[in-house]
Amino acid sequence: MNPYINPIFLTRLLKSYMVDVNRVWKLTPKQMRKFQDKALRKTVKYAYNVPLYHNKYKEHGVHPSDIKGINDLKKLPFITKNDLRNNYPDGISPKNFDKENGFILSTSGSSGKPLFFYYELFAAIKYVEGFMRILKAYGGAWNKSRMMLIVDTKPGSVENASFQKSVTPFIEKFVKLDNIQYQHVGEKVDKLFKVTNDFNPEYLGSDPHTLREFAYLKNNGKGKDLNPKYIVSSGAMIDSYTRQYVAKAFNAKVLDNYGSTEGGPMAYECIKCEGYHVNSDYIYLEFLDENNNDVAYGTPGRLIVTRLYGYGTPIIRYTGLEDYAIPMDPEDSCEITSGSIGIA
Repeated sequence: MNPYINPIFLTRLLKSYMVDVNRVWKLTPKQMRKFQDKALRKTVKYAYNVPLYHNKYKEHGVHPSDIKGINDLKKLPFITKNDLRNNYPDGISPKNFDKENGFILSTSGSSGKPLFFYYELFAAIKYVEGFMRILKAYGGAWNKSRMMLIVDTKPGSVENASFQKSVTPFIEKFVKLDNIQYQHVGEKVDKLFKVTNDFNPEYLGSDPHTLREFAYLKNNGKGKDLNPKYIVSSGAMIDSYTRQYVAKAFNAKVLDNYGSTEGGPMAYECIKCEGYHVNSDYIYLEFLDENNNDVAYGTPGRLIVTRLYGYGTPIIRYTGLEDYAIPMDPEDSCEITSGSIGIA
């Protein structure tokens, strides 16, 4: 059955849009933790039906009933990239997961062999909502602001599943989205630059390499009509040289987003204060030292990721990002009531 003609699904979709996008502005820290606790209990209960997680939890003597909330998270074992690889395809989702109507996503494999896992439709929609939240934080509106997104649009990418195969085609039946254009990052830079210049977006989003190439062309007299208000980098960490080079070339603010195929939209650079706001209702992050103990605020720690939404392949205490980040004191944050991090 097409979920978009299912009234239950449509009600859930409307509630998600009306409530979820704005949650980080609405909840107090105490309310956010209560939300996280409930989401974690639901996620762990679901994961117990996934062979990989079921076997791991049995081996470590832990049951979903032992997990009351975030404070119990460390009772659960770590999940590695190799765990996901070695249990693909049948061991990383429940037996009753509808693979025909889900998505098989893969990481790029830049640090080794590609990693495959399953996404369901609502998880893809959550990715779009994360994008809407970031745009709102930067003063934009998804249905009005002119945006050019130069991303990986190939089948198997999270961007393809989220922007082109999930909710966007449904929305376009009712609302014109002429204000948003997508280009595949693998196209020739000259072509991408021309299309982007012709469109003249207020918001330009791509990976650091493409943005650096665009800045080079801009510095060489091209793209006279390309004057975005904000430039948003994603897909890889942007170094300080590239950030300054791009910002100077376009005379625009350059902001960074931190996400992953496995974890989804995890954090976005604040436009008002230092650091990155974590999408704390979507993801829970641990920052651990070499002995797997929590580090203090302001200290770099190895990042462990737990995704708090979505069916298909759960991501709970996942070590595979192999990134380091710095947890920041919540007292130092602005009015957004989610956690904050610095990038190590």
